[in-house]
Amino acid sequence: MLRVIDTETCDLQGGIVEVASVDVIDGKIVNPMSHLVRPDRPISAQAMAIHRITESMVADKPWIEEIIPLYHGSQWYVAHNASFDRRVLPEMPGEWICTMKLARRLWPGIKYSNMALYKSRKLSVRTPEGLHHHRALYDCY
Repeated sequence: MLRVIDTETCDLQGGIVEVASVDVIDGKIVNPMSHLVRPDRPISAQAMAIHRITESMVADKPWIEEIIPLYHGSQWYVAHNASFDRRVLPEMPGEWICTMKLARRLWPGIKYSNMALYKSRKLSVRTPEGLHHHRALYDCY
């Protein structure tokens, strides 16, 4: 099993406001999880404009330390820019695979954001209804 994990944060320094994951087992996406999280700092206007998570949406949510045990249990964690997610998340037992590093090696010269890779590689990704780009669960797909 691979657990694809993503976070949305208050700013580039951290302060998690959302964590999500999906598991990939035998090529199938299963077990989607997503939680809004009370951050340890104010959400910057720039971050809010990107992920659309507001202070009022997270004001009464649990802290990341209360939520993160739900995301444990995989031997492998996969993230796009894994070094960022590893830095902002509490300790996650397991090995990490960075899809951003893989994309840079496999396709040098191609932009390596998730959306740029979807378009340049002509990928078809089905996401659940109601999700949008730059929300943690959407970005796991």
